[in-house]
Amino acid sequence: MATLLVIHGFNSSGDTDKAAFLRSQLGGFEVTSPTYSHDPDRAVADLEHRIVAQTSRHKSLALLGTSLGAYYARYLGRRHWLPIVLLNPALDPVSTLRPALGQNRNFKTGERYTFFESHLTALERYACEDRHADPPTLVLLDMADEMLHSAETARRFKDRANVRVVCFEGGNHRFAHIGEALPYIANHLERNLTA
Repeated sequence: MATLLVIHGFNSSGDTDKAAFLRSQLGGFEVTSPTYSHDPDRAVADLEHRIVAQTSRHKSLALLGTSLGAYYARYLGRRHWLPIVLLNPALDPVSTLRPALGQNRNFKTGERYTFFESHLTALERYACEDRHADPPTLVLLDMADEMLHSAETARRFKDRANVRVVCFEGGNHRFAHIGEALPYIANHLERNLTA
């Protein structure tokens, strides 16, 4: 059975409504959604370990990321050439997350931690240059995202090989259109994964 690895956004956890929804709707796929560290290097190392473990068993794998999780998904998808789905992707999390420097509390787990300048520096290591090719990619955008610039994101991905962009009017940063986006996600996975 093919696997969809769902990568949550900043200050969240693997126990998300989106992951639960996808698990209930994508019967032909194993949907996994781990909680990863706020430290970018530890997060990427953990996610990469999961990817290598899955692919070493010759299992088909795709990545779906939300916001910061989409930033990681794009990096890892390119690195391992895996199909990816990006929901309201953070393309410049260093700027977006600068206001989060200092003491934080994870919204889902309650964990208290400090987000340091060194974490922002670490995020820069996982940036994806637009001049490089992307694996099969589906970008899903809520155009009323209150945190990220959806129109700019749509422009950046427009006309890129292997990339399809689907925009939904309204919505929010949490991506309110997951139900409407389900057929696009299922089609993307079915076209780009082998059982």
